[in-house]
Amino acid sequence: MILLKEMTSDQFKQYGEFSYQNFLREMSLATSKKIEEVKVDLIENDEKNPVTTNAKKDLWRVVEFEGKDIGYIWVQVDYDAHTAFGFDIFLSPEYRGKGLGRLVMRQGRELLKEKEIKKVEICVFHANGVARGLYESLGFTEDSFNEETQQYRLFMNI
Repeated sequence: MILLKEMTSDQFKQYGEFSYQNFLREMSLATSKKIEEVKVDLIENDEKNPVTTNAKKDLWRVVEFEGKDIGYIWVQVDYDAHTAFGFDIFLSPEYRGKGLGRLVMRQGRELLKEKEIKKVEICVFHANGVARGLYESLGFTEDSFNEETQQYRLFMNI
């Protein structure tokens, strides 16, 4: 059974920093820019910077499986518009490929339904074909592709 648990402040520091560093690496690979250049781009373009988003709208949850913390999800919710944006989902490598990502996504969708969210959007890097396949199998539809960042923007009505 998968549980999405509220994070402690220590978990938030750990997962938040991990998420940021992972995003920098992925964006660096996708754009062929050095990590320092990606950091500068994020600082100069605050509205696209996930690090400076409105934390009051952010839902961070620890993914627990069989009593172990195996990852996290980070979703930002716009309660007025009844929409959400999934910034990150991460599962430890030893738990991938076992259908757990699908369970996490379904549980996350239920959490958003409870909060009266009607539509969720995500971005996924072109190189992450496994995640793209998962999202499409769950009902996400491609909205656009950003050539510069090599990211697909997907959405799903809940």
